[in-house]
Amino acid sequence: MPFIERFVQIRNFVMNICLVEAIQFVQDLTHAICLDFQGLFNLK
Repeated sequence: MPFIERFVQIRNFVMNICLVEAIQFVQDLTHAICLDFQGLFNLK
């Protein structure tokens, strides 16, 4: 069964990286949208 355990470890590792990347992406996106709104409000 070591192969299965290794596979699960690798899968969890990859999923953690993907999760971190996704959170980072959402934060960047939210930040960009907030800046856009600030720019719009400043124009008015």
